[in-house]
Formats: sequence, C-alpha cells, structure tokens
Amino acid sequence: MSKFLLLCLLIVLPNWVQQAAAQITSDDTRFNQTSGDVSALTRMHEQFASAPEIEFKTSFAETSDLPGMDRRGTARFFVRRPNSFRVELSSNKGNYVFVSDGTTFTMYRPSAARFAQVPSSDTIMGTMYLAIGLLGTQARLIDFLWTIDYGEQVSVKALGPDTIGGKTCDRFDVQRFENHWDVWLDRATAWPCKLISRKADANDRSVQTNEFIWDAAQGSEKDMFSFVPPQNARAVRPSELE
Repeated sequence: MSKFLLLCLLIVLPNWVQQAAAQITSDDTRFNQTSGDVSALTRMHEQFASAPEIEFKTSFAETSDLPGMDRRGTARFFVRRPNSFRVELSSNKGNYVFVSDGTTFTMYRPSAARFAQVPSSDTIMGTMYLAIGLLGTQARLIDFLWTIDYGEQVSVKALGPDTIGGKTCDRFDVQRFENHWDVWLDRATAWPCKLISRKADANDRSVQTNEFIWDAAQGSEKDMFSFVPPQNARAVRPSELE
C-alpha cells in the first residue's frame, strides 16, 4: 500500500466511522421516543401481561383499496394464561371458531362443517399466528394489546383526551417498525375503547378499526378451551377449510 493511499485512509476513515455512528444513533432515537404521558399505555400492557384471564368483544371494519377485500364483523375473545384461548369470529367473509387448550389448536368452520387441528405453540400469540390467514388482523390486534414493550423500538405520542362511546379516553399515536396504530384508552380502566391499525408499507393500504366491549373475567369454563366435533363435522387439512 502506498504512503499516499495510507494517508488518505487515515484521514477519511475516522470521519466515516463518526458519520455511521451518528446515523445509528439517529435511527435508535427515531424508534425509541415518547412524547407526553404514556403511563396509560404502560398500564394497559401490564394488565394484559399479568391478567390470568381476559374476555372481550370487538366489532371491526377493515377497508382496503383492493376490490373485494373489505371485511367487517365481530370477534369475541376468551384468553386464559399461559396458552389457552377461544376466538369466535363472525364476518362477511365467513364464521370461524378458533380453540386452543394449550396442546391442540382447532380451527372450525361451522357453515362447512369442517375442522382442522394442529399442535399448539407454546405461547398464545405463537398459536394464533398459525391461523393468521383466517384470523387476519385480529391476531395483530392481540399482538398490539399484549406483546408490545413501550420502551423498545417504538414511538409514542400522546394526543390528548377524546370521548368514545360516552367514555373519557386518552388518545395515542403508536408506531413500531412498519406498524402504525391510533388507540383510545379508557381513562378509568386503561382498557382500549377504540383502535385503528394500519401499515406504513405502501404496498399494504388496508386500515382496520376496532371498537371494544370489555367483560370482567369470571372464570371461563374449562370446556370453552376444548373442542368436541359436532356429529356432522369432518376433519380436514388446514388448507381444506375454505
């Protein structure tokens, strides 16, 4: 290596390293910033992480710029830690029941009298994502409510008070990687009143709006998390549910 080239490298490299470090710091700051009081979000997250049982109903409307992809309906969730759940989904795209007892995950389509079963994952979210094509953004809804750590790789802005369904709520703008949410939290309970979900990805312009009714968990019956096939139902592969 010539002395001239070595001298050039000694001059350029420190500046390049400094610029790269500044860029990394800038990226970290962009993904780890908060504005306003986010204690209600932290409280919501802690409640989901620690509650032994959770039960709620949500109405949803999903809009898309792709023809025929709009979806609307209701979903009722029964969740029991560590890894049991039941989701009853009713929409203009069909009705489904999803049940996991922690060992077996069942996807049931009543109108077709078909069900498919696969081994459950070791987490509720891991099992739900086995049916992401059918659950769709309802699985991402649970992901938002349950698993996001509001101190890591997330940008949060408090947007002030608002009234949803007669309740005083605090509104927040939340971004994490390509996911973007507007959420309204009941000031009294910290449970969500309304959630709007979208992607920052230009290729996915779907937007889903959820509104919630929360029920006090009163000890869900054990049978709720097990599946006994109706007499007319037949077992199929997951790909054959449709």
